Amino acid sequence: MNAVRHSLLAQQLPLLYIMMLIAAVLVLFTFRNSAPLPLISVVPVILFSSAIIRTVHWFRLRRTELTEQQINRQIRATMILGPVMAFGFTVWAGLLFDYGDAYQQAFIALMVLICATVTSVCTAAMPATSSLIIVAACLPFTIKLLADDNEVLATMVVAFATIGVLLHKILRQYYHALTDVIESRNLLTRRNNEVTAAKREVTRIAYTDELTGIANKRHFNQKLNELIEHHPDPQQSLVVGIIDLDGFATINDVFGYAFGDAVLKEAANRLQTIFAGKDFVARYEGDEFAFILNAAADEHEAMHIATEVCKTLEQHYHIGGDTAILAASCGLAAFPQSADNADLLRSRAYYALHEAKTSDRTHIALFSPRHEQSIQSRSQIEQALRLAIHENKLDVSFQPIMDIEAGKPVAFEALARWHDSELGHISPVQFISTAERTGLISELMVQLLEKASATARSWPSSIQLSFNMSAKEIVRTSTGLRTLSILNENQLPGQRLDIEITETALLENFNAASSTIQNLKMAGVSIALDDFGTGHASLGYVGKIDLDKLKIDRSFATGINENIRNQHIVKAIIDMCGNLDIRCIAEGVETPAELETLRKLGCKYAQGYLFGRPMPADETFKFIADCVQQNTTPLNQAAG
Repeated sequence: MNAVRHSLLAQQLPLLYIMMLIAAVLVLFTFRNSAPLPLISVVPVILFSSAIIRTVHWFRLRRTELTEQQINRQIRATMILGPVMAFGFTVWAGLLFDYGDAYQQAFIALMVLICATVTSVCTAAMPATSSLIIVAACLPFTIKLLADDNEVLATMVVAFATIGVLLHKILRQYYHALTDVIESRNLLTRRNNEVTAAKREVTRIAYTDELTGIANKRHFNQKLNELIEHHPDPQQSLVVGIIDLDGFATINDVFGYAFGDAVLKEAANRLQTIFAGKDFVARYEGDEFAFILNAAADEHEAMHIATEVCKTLEQHYHIGGDTAILAASCGLAAFPQSADNADLLRSRAYYALHEAKTSDRTHIALFSPRHEQSIQSRSQIEQALRLAIHENKLDVSFQPIMDIEAGKPVAFEALARWHDSELGHISPVQFISTAERTGLISELMVQLLEKASATARSWPSSIQLSFNMSAKEIVRTSTGLRTLSILNENQLPGQRLDIEITETALLENFNAASSTIQNLKMAGVSIALDDFGTGHASLGYVGKIDLDKLKIDRSFATGINENIRNQHIVKAIIDMCGNLDIRCIAEGVETPAELETLRKLGCKYAQGYLFGRPMPADETFKFIADCVQQNTTPLNQAAG
């Protein structure tokens, strides 16, 4: 309240003192020839000096920032000086009154009334002072008028008193209205401050990671957008880094989520220490952190900082008596070299992170032109694959699976093939993984199975169709029904279909894969485990799944005639399959010597270039006919 009073006084009091100076000059001019010299010289000098000093003082206060204590001191001074100066002016006017004629007396009475009114109005922010000024200004002059025992002067006293009372009433109402306005303004200010504080708190919550206390993903993205938009020097790189804590999920599984949260907090503290005061770091999501190097000198400096970051994060975490060890991978992307906008820059950093996590050499990667070429190539393959699937242009080749002793095929494995008019031959590994990544795999599997089933329908009923099922498909609940529907449309019995699955499919979602397998087996479909012996859990799945066939990975067949260790391994697998009533097939057989060794080990079925390379559908019929007619295999020919 006092601050508002002081602000009003600072605006009004200089004008009041100027008005008093003018009034004093006018009174002095009016009585210059009638009043004695002391009244028109000494007293005015005192009044003028006081008014001028106070005017200059208040003009200076307008430009000065005062403390609350200084404001209170100024208000107290005004409460004293205001009535004193009003009293002094009125006493001077009363002394001059006796030396004037009727006109001069009327003029001086008018000046006293005007000065009292203006002074009280200018000090209305302090009602007690304002009332005191009215009394101090009017009382001495009123006493003077009453002392002369004049009817006109007595009437003037009544007028003075009436005006004083009314003025006091008006100023009181003005003060209360002013108080209400000030209180309303203060309330509004408090509400605005509360709203501002609430907004700041909401912003803090919205832009701060609740667990670690550092910036979150939203804050990071906004900061990156701002830095790119106002990047001052295109010659100086702005580098984005995405960090992933490798093995964090295992820590949650072993130690619990509370321990994992503590690890994330410690990791955030370490990152804040590294980037304090110069760069920006945030928890992006899960066990991922992100940082911005706003003024990286070059790519080497960015790589050096990323290396230090990873080393720091890989130091042991000692929490509650337990110790955890993590590895860290980091992907970097530079603006404007790698991308010209924030979204693309983040995408490039993520791509580099993926490269870093899959690299055998280092866990840090900076997005480079080589990566850009890889992305462009991948994009071209994806677009071409979409068109090829839409136009049903992918082909199926067939490689025979042979009964070694009988010298005839017992099955053909269907192998996807794709030759694009512009991109040329695309390897199955490449386009199958592309289909899985882009969600095209279901449509692709349907087309391939339809083509393979249509061909297999015309083979002798003793020959099976072996079909590789994608890991993404085997875990879908609709796969079993869709597969049986395709077999029904092509009039191929379920007993003639072998579905080959890999360990990857089982690892991805064993329960879902097991459900699909059971549905297929109920329809007579056989299940084969492909690439056996290369995974870390294949043996466990042999006991969990009701397998019909098992295909030994080609790495064991290659050079087996000279590798005693592999012979022992393969022999153990063959014996295991015999005990479990599972048909065992050796893959990758390329030489008669390898085949002879496998036969001696007890292997009855084999597949590989020795028997035949993948062939078009129409050549399968000639291959079958030749085997039936000659009743021979490449092994028989080699022996002959």
